[in-house]
Amino acid sequence: MPVVELVGPAPSTYTRVARMVCEEKKIPYELKQSPPHSPDVDAIHPFGKVPVMRHGDFELCESKAISTYLDLSFPGPKLIPTEPRHAALTEQWVSLVNTKMDGTLVRSYLLNYIFPRAATANRIAPQSMPSCRRSRRKSRFSTAPLPKAGTSPAIALRLPTST
Repeated sequence: MPVVELVGPAPSTYTRVARMVCEEKKIPYELKQSPPHSPDVDAIHPFGKVPVMRHGDFELCESKAISTYLDLSFPGPKLIPTEPRHAALTEQWVSLVNTKMDGTLVRSYLLNYIFPRAATANRIAPQSMPSCRRSRRKSRFSTAPLPKAGTSPAIALRLPTST
């Protein structure tokens, strides 16, 4: 069987998701570090986003699609539940993270805080924080503890520094 090739920068949140799936399921993979819009990425993703994946002659983009393919194609613990309600909750949280939480917490807050663009950069992104507080108040799930990896949609592990 051909080795899975993941293409994207190691620090990328979404490249890390695909790597976590490979690590959790013990899938051999190679990480080709390429930035967004590089020729390798543009050849697979119509918008030049990372990660992308090659597995033999099969190419795929978007971390959720890559994760689902890997989960269904390789042996090991199932990372996406098969029970309909648990599967739906998994999809709900993946969607929330991709559409709201990543943009608010990572892109607006964390990156501005860690890598300010100027000495006067807005380090706490106050425009995004009220929406975080509102979202937490509305969600009955936000304070629930996350289950262990392999028993639900939650995966918690440390990735090796090099692959």
